[in-house]
Amino acid sequence: MYAFFEKEEQTDSVEYYLQLGNELLKEIPSNSIPAIGFIQVRASTEMSRKNYTKALQDFLWLRKRNIGSEPKTLLTQIAQCYNAMGNKQLAYTYMDSARMWTDTLAQHNLTQKMAELNVKFQMQEKELQISRLQQEKLAHQTFLLKAAIFAVCLLIVALIALFTLRYKKRMAEKKIRLLQQENELNSARRYIEGLEEECKYFAKELHDGIANDLLGLQMKVENSGDLHQTQELGTLIKQLRENVRNISHELMPPEFEHLTLDEILYQYAGNLNDNTGIKVTYTGTPDNAFQQIPNETAYEVYRIVQEITMNIVKHANAHHITISLHPEHQQLYVLQITDDSTIPIPHETKGKGIGLRTVNDRIKTINGLITQQTSAKHNIFILQFKIS
Repeated sequence: MYAFFEKEEQTDSVEYYLQLGNELLKEIPSNSIPAIGFIQVRASTEMSRKNYTKALQDFLWLRKRNIGSEPKTLLTQIAQCYNAMGNKQLAYTYMDSARMWTDTLAQHNLTQKMAELNVKFQMQEKELQISRLQQEKLAHQTFLLKAAIFAVCLLIVALIALFTLRYKKRMAEKKIRLLQQENELNSARRYIEGLEEECKYFAKELHDGIANDLLGLQMKVENSGDLHQTQELGTLIKQLRENVRNISHELMPPEFEHLTLDEILYQYAGNLNDNTGIKVTYTGTPDNAFQQIPNETAYEVYRIVQEITMNIVKHANAHHITISLHPEHQQLYVLQITDDSTIPIPHETKGKGIGLRTVNDRIKTINGLITQQTSAKHNIFILQFKIS
């Protein structure tokens, strides 16, 4: 118990068991194992506490009776106590005794080893006779072992060559897949670029050609004689011209150099709300996070929003559409479009669906990931994309 509390550095308990041990020491023989063990522990503890005088008394008592630790350790501890107390001469004497004890023990061990070696040498002469009889057998076993090692080496070389060929084949297949993916991506980009050029052309034709022709027709009808018929035709032509202008604006690429993605999506939601009668709301990115999105990516996101919302308008009996864009972390953004329709909208490219094919191609160009969830209450379209 005394040694345990000393190790745990519980001073009060150490003092208690030290005092208890000293009292019990008076009641048992001094040469008994419990007494010797307690004196050894007490001496080591006093030495660790730097009470070298008390520790020295116990060590000398043990040395006088030649009991306790082995002589080398005990002599070394006595020398350390004398050295700490300033008695260099006695410290040197006991340290020298410890060294001599070590040398004596080493000499004894050496003599014992020499005797063992002599016995072994005599036995080796007999073992040589046996070894000669086994040489032929060992030679045969050595030959078989070498043959087995050679065969294993050949097998290892063959396996390495096979694995190398397979690795090269996998790398070649991987390169082919990467080239195919790159070709598909380039094809999607070229398709989208061509589609955008067509959109620009038709938008210009609708805006500058048909819209202006309808404006001239409207003015000509309004200036004719029949006032009632003129107003009715003028109203219809004006509505038709506005529809043509709206279509041309939707086909025309947005000007990201002058407007932000948030502003363009907010305007688009408002226009879609006015033109369809469906409530459309947009929630933008917090803390101007949209500023980190490159214009090329922002443009593709806008076109994806445009295609998906028009798909909802055409195929779903929705009354409310919500659009939100927010950053998931520093480089990952999430676009979510939700409607309150119970009619699932298509989300796979089947047949000749140009719009959905275009959406998929645009998603490829921005390295995006699309998921769609449909329940009894709503459809949810989620697009995740990273920016570099």
